[in-house]
Amino acid sequence: IQLLLCGASLGARLRLGSWNIRNVSTGSRTDAELGTIAVIIARYDLVALQEVLDEEVISRLQAILADWGLDYEYVVSAEVGTNKKERMAFMWRTDSVDLSSSPAPYVYAGNGFERPPYCGTFELAGSEQTTLCTIHVIFGENLDVRRVELALLDDVYRDAVSRTLDAGHVLICGDFNMDPEDVGWAQLRAEGLLPTVLPPTKTTVGSVSLYDNFWYPNGFPLLSDSSHVYDFDDYMWPVDSLGVVRRVQSDHRPISIGMQAGSGGSLAPELAAFPGSTSGGLAVATWFARASDSHQRTEAELGLLGMVLAHYDFVAVQGLSATELDNLVDLTTLDFELEFVKDQNTDSSLAFFYRPTVVQRTAPAFTVSSASFDVNPFCAPFTSGDYSWTACNLLATSGSVTVSVLETVRDQAASSSSLSTVLLFGHLGSSTVSLSNGALTPIVDTMSGISTTTISQSVVKDNIWYDDGSVTFVLAGSIEVLPFDEWMFPPSGDLSPTKMLSTQLPVRVLMDNGDVDFVGKPDCRLFFSEYIEGSSFDKAIEIYNPTDVTIDLSFYAISRVVNGQTSWEDASSFELQGRLEPQQTYVIVNNRANAGILAAADLETGSLIFDGNDAVGLVCDGAVIDSIGIDSEPMDDGWSVAGQSGATRDHTLIRRNYVNGPDDDWARVAGSNRYDSQWSVLPAGTLGLGSHSVDTTYNPDAAGYSLIISEYVEGSSNNKAIELYNLGSSPGNLENYNLRLVLGGGTVADDSTAIQLSGILDPRDVYVVAHPSANSAILAVAGLTTGSLRYNGNDIVALTVGLDGDVLDQIGSEGVAPAVGWSVAGVPEATFGHTLVRKETVGFGNTGDFVTSAGTDAEDSEWIVLEEDVVENLGQHSSIAGSCLLNLKRRSFTKQDPVRTVSISPRGEAQYCCADQDGCPDSSTCLNNKCVCNTGFSGLDCDIRFTTGSGSDGSGGSSGGGSSSSSGGTTGVITTGVATSSGSGVSSTTGGIPMDDADGADAASSLLCSVLLSCCLALALALHSL
Repeated sequence: IQLLLCGASLGARLRLGSWNIRNVSTGSRTDAELGTIAVIIARYDLVALQEVLDEEVISRLQAILADWGLDYEYVVSAEVGTNKKERMAFMWRTDSVDLSSSPAPYVYAGNGFERPPYCGTFELAGSEQTTLCTIHVIFGENLDVRRVELALLDDVYRDAVSRTLDAGHVLICGDFNMDPEDVGWAQLRAEGLLPTVLPPTKTTVGSVSLYDNFWYPNGFPLLSDSSHVYDFDDYMWPVDSLGVVRRVQSDHRPISIGMQAGSGGSLAPELAAFPGSTSGGLAVATWFARASDSHQRTEAELGLLGMVLAHYDFVAVQGLSATELDNLVDLTTLDFELEFVKDQNTDSSLAFFYRPTVVQRTAPAFTVSSASFDVNPFCAPFTSGDYSWTACNLLATSGSVTVSVLETVRDQAASSSSLSTVLLFGHLGSSTVSLSNGALTPIVDTMSGISTTTISQSVVKDNIWYDDGSVTFVLAGSIEVLPFDEWMFPPSGDLSPTKMLSTQLPVRVLMDNGDVDFVGKPDCRLFFSEYIEGSSFDKAIEIYNPTDVTIDLSFYAISRVVNGQTSWEDASSFELQGRLEPQQTYVIVNNRANAGILAAADLETGSLIFDGNDAVGLVCDGAVIDSIGIDSEPMDDGWSVAGQSGATRDHTLIRRNYVNGPDDDWARVAGSNRYDSQWSVLPAGTLGLGSHSVDTTYNPDAAGYSLIISEYVEGSSNNKAIELYNLGSSPGNLENYNLRLVLGGGTVADDSTAIQLSGILDPRDVYVVAHPSANSAILAVAGLTTGSLRYNGNDIVALTVGLDGDVLDQIGSEGVAPAVGWSVAGVPEATFGHTLVRKETVGFGNTGDFVTSAGTDAEDSEWIVLEEDVVENLGQHSSIAGSCLLNLKRRSFTKQDPVRTVSISPRGEAQYCCADQDGCPDSSTCLNNKCVCNTGFSGLDCDIRFTTGSGSDGSGGSSGGGSSSSSGGTTGVITTGVATSSGSGVSSTTGGIPMDDADGADAASSLLCSVLLSCCLALALALHSL
């Protein structure tokens, strides 16, 4: 359900929010489960819901909130949608919000939406009218389908503004199934609307995607720093419960913003990022769970209580009534076995809850007679892994319990169970931290760092006692209380956690149960790395572990949906077993596959059977985290991947190596072309099973300097194309780069228009940007077509880092544009009516220096000039330059002064270098592909050498793929005003471009000029110091 939530009313400040509650209906949720949803709705004043399947469930939510003393009203839309029918609704608190009848709530009447937006106008206390339009954008088979709907949201906004006669505010909120930085938002941004939730924040449970947002206009009274995402999956549930979280509540987190309505007032602060919790061991706890005022809890409140219990593997509970215990047994949200005993006189019960998958009771429970407690201590023997103990549950709400009383209970329990290890769990009427002696030790003591287990008081009434040395606890950092009053309830204080749950907070500690494989929580970071759908039974799936830890496969399963006939929840599946080591693969194959596939198998099973139109999911902890295809979507010929139709049938798919984790968004994973897809599509029969790797150096937010323009096409009519090449050793995220066009003269910084690139460019691969009306040969290799690619021979084309970053490479020179085009390699006007192909020896962009790049003839130019419309090389490029090539014809050095930067160079340019190979002289380093002096410009700090020729031993030869040769050379040593030279052969990096005698003479001449300049600069600095 998509909720637009306006938070609990405080003064004249309201909280607005949005939440997708996933397929909520009266048949899909019990009251206990709806209680866990209602407590979240209570955080807000106004709620816009999506994925509502019937009206009755909204009425039930209203009733639960009314039981808690909160008065909400609601409206529900008519059913919308063609493939998947849903309703949308608004719920609001009557003490702070009224529904306006002018205009009345409406479903947007425009075309183009699978599920048209639902809009309502509200009177918010002390403020102008505010209209909320909420939408659940179609997921679809690819991102372009979603962008179609996003492009229509500006029409929705303008329509809503016109209906309110330009009075008040209009907000667009919902589950958009799209990151707010996607290009699809251009039209809404053009209307002046901005999103409130930005990367890297995630709004789906498990922190997978950022799909939910508010878009607000200029002038909206948004409170600063009020945007919030409530990650209830962390705060309300243990981390091993994602499957239950998605089923019981939702697979989306609610988002919210604060709004100033009128003047004054305050807004209760929301929770910060989840602080995390220590894990790794058996989580054992104690909790006095009696509600204040002897309140008999409803089923909805018991749902909240069940969520608290679910945090533990073993928990001793005191204070529940027998009726509440009976009702808890029936809750479907829990996976616990239950033991309890009831005191007939006080209706006060003791119980043990435990997960039978990790804890087993080994003998009948029993009681120990003692008059010091409200009810006789209740005990039972348990085992987990290699460890066995007897647990005794204690409750004494009044009176005084001494250490000797505790010892008596322990001794009797040990005798009755024949187990020497006894753990005491309990709640006492006074502080427990001092109840200790040499034989019994409390978990929570003066050294534990815990000052209270009681809400609104500073007293520790709850504890766990153990024989010192009889059991191993992970004491460092693992003793915790669960502050459910802060983590699960609205910050406004409108609901009473002490009445609904308890006055006491649970206390837990981690126990070492002796089982080294037991970690208590799943690690859901594995992903599909290869998929084979071949002939007959040639089927295989490869799973990869990208982490540095061993991962337990027992939390994983493989699910299959046959031709869209059902959903993941009802799919057939089989579980995995074992452990997957770091950076290793796990290959699952059909047991009748060919010998080549079987040879790579870790698991052979007849259960792995699928066709290209069957969705295959990787399940972790009950939730699909990665998939091939989409459930509930029939596909006759298989899904398209990387722009290739039917790629999931009769093909091999291999995950590209920049992918380092699972992704449950199939449209994003499949992509629309080979650049934005996470998969490489290969012919059937291609096998890479048993081996995979991830490029750990890839950073999607970093722009490197390894991209160059490798081909330029300025042909007839609209035959325009620019080819980019990745010289680096890591993939490049093209979203960090722009092509910028300067038409008719000017500068890149001030006079250019930008073309945003997208996708991931692999090392040694090309990316072609073309005009959509170019000829078929050009379009066949295009990765991006755009009508913005319009230029003539006298227009500049530049490759830049972002909109305001460095120029990496450029065709044309800034300033006054030539009448027709620039000369290249001695060919006049070569940028007009020609194709330019970059030489394979070029290993870096020209950073805007097109004059040197163009050269004066075919020898010194970086380009090969071809005739008009010759595009046989387009879509491919080769390089011998490695990741970066040192070209001695452009070699120079930069010295940095604290006050000024002084360049000393034969040609007045900075020396190019390789970040991964360096290649800079002594006392200098490679910075942004240029050699920079390590120290300031003073004295003899920077001794810089440049060399022509190469040594016979090749030690100075090209590290980027060039050759080494032996010849006499000129070596210069520049300090501050001192130079020497010799003719001895010395090694250098030439990048495969040997220098001739003319080069040596040119370098010697430039050396003389540089020495004179150096002397002048030294003299100037000396005079300046006087």
